[in-house]
Amino acid sequence: MNLYSPPNSGVPQELPDRWRFADGTVRTDLKRLTNAELSLLNWIGPIVPPQATMYEYDENGNLSLDSDGNAIVSSQGDFDPLTHKAVWYKAKRKYVILDINVDDAPYSSGQLVYNQGFVPDWNKFKTTAVASTALNTFVGGLMTTAPVAALALPATLLVIENENYTDFENNWTAIENATTVPADLIAEMTALANECYLPEEFVNIFSA
Repeated sequence: MNLYSPPNSGVPQELPDRWRFADGTVRTDLKRLTNAELSLLNWIGPIVPPQATMYEYDENGNLSLDSDGNAIVSSQGDFDPLTHKAVWYKAKRKYVILDINVDDAPYSSGQLVYNQGFVPDWNKFKTTAVASTALNTFVGGLMTTAPVAALALPATLLVIENENYTDFENNWTAIENATTVPADLIAEMTALANECYLPEEFVNIFSA
């Protein structure tokens, strides 16, 4: 059974016999379309939901334990339902595995969630990146091949803010088009961005 997320970014479902799109168009042939054709209609999939690990239980509904006191697993899954849960992340149109105590409402509501409650530290990222020896060495060498982008990089880096880093992204893309960014610099920037709990969209700039 193949599951697809509908155009409203909803939880993956089987393709319906009839679907009315937001513009009023009605399609009754979705089940006959290829995945590529469905994608053009904003049906994303097929998507495989994460499967929970299955445990054995006794007749009283309690977990069955082995001789060492460990719960007996009957089927290994993608996550442990005793400690985690699978949640449809509507904004990303994908499943994520969360700690069982994490509120999943923000994920299912459609908003972007920043690192499960951690606040992005843009100032730490900017000040650390500007002082990076690897970045400054790279910018210095870039002056001969892409001087405009090299001069713009520190400026666009210092003005990035939450959900407002288009200038930096465009400048970084221009640099990537002009030369090869050292792998160690990409690794350093990616690690720093993750350490500062920056959003995934920003972190992905360095791996594009």
